[in-house]
Amino acid sequence: PPAGPGVGAASVAVLAAAVGTPGAGANALGVGAGMDGAVAAAAAAAPSAVAALNCMPVGSGPLAAERCLVELQEYHEGVLRERAAFRRERADLGSRLVRVEHELQAEELIGQDLARRIDTLEDAIRR
Repeated sequence: PPAGPGVGAASVAVLAAAVGTPGAGANALGVGAGMDGAVAAAAAAAPSAVAALNCMPVGSGPLAAERCLVELQEYHEGVLRERAAFRRERADLGSRLVRVEHELQAEELIGQDLARRIDTLEDAIRR
């Protein structure tokens, strides 16, 4: 599943392809003629992530696309860390809930036992 709002493997793959693979009509730096289209496709695939990161490349150079790719990867890693922290907190809260439920059950059993003892003592006093 995607890592966050609008961040997916497709957008990262489009950016990686734009940075790493020169296409037909590539210039001496290896920048393909379709670089603007690849960056635009990546931006369309992950609009909220690109907007949140402010990494909309201005030019069609590989540095702009690479910078955007790095920022998207950092964003992705941050989301993964947040998810892991959420899972840990959820597990901690789940175990705490189980412990408190057991304590409540024990308190209820103690209360029932005390009520039975009081009834027994009251019956003994009446006799």
